[in-house]
Amino acid sequence: LQDHLDLIMAYKSTDTDTFGFSMAGFLRMLRQILQWRRDGTGMIATPFAEGAAFLKTDPALDKPDIQLHFVISIVEDHARRLHWGHGFSCHVCAVNPHSRGEVFLKSADPLAAPGIDPKFLDDQRDLDTMIKGARMTREILQAPALAPWRQKELFGVGDGMSDADWEQQIRARGDTIYHPVGTCRMGPEGDPMAVVD
Repeated sequence: LQDHLDLIMAYKSTDTDTFGFSMAGFLRMLRQILQWRRDGTGMIATPFAEGAAFLKTDPALDKPDIQLHFVISIVEDHARRLHWGHGFSCHVCAVNPHSRGEVFLKSADPLAAPGIDPKFLDDQRDLDTMIKGARMTREILQAPALAPWRQKELFGVGDGMSDADWEQQIRARGDTIYHPVGTCRMGPEGDPMAVVD
């Protein structure tokens, strides 16, 4: 089992042109819903993730190792945790993870749900990639071009963060971005890639 580990950075904004929760935003959203129903255009006719990028954390790499998703809303815990106000977020995820998780039986009951352990960050290289990716993402979000929309940085991210600070952020808030993949093969005992015992 492999999955993309994701870390979100977000900023509050005074601009109500993003998806958010406020009186002005609520009224604007009503108008946007009417516009979409009338002619299929407007804010809700666009993707929620307005931009994406694939980047290399090291120029020597032959392919990108992180992906960014720029979102026109404050996103936390897959939008299950809502914030009053408006803002924007950027997801950073490692796209070529080295860590391998597992899906396993928790009991002999065939109706019981299996156990799933993605084992994120089991391989130090994934943590190193996420730290570099988080630093790059924050640098992009601190660009002067975004200054008119940046008000307050959220989730405990800030200036002067050490690698240990970033590690704490990633371990505490890193989560799946719902891209699990993996194949299973049968093989002899002792084969580390075989899944049937």
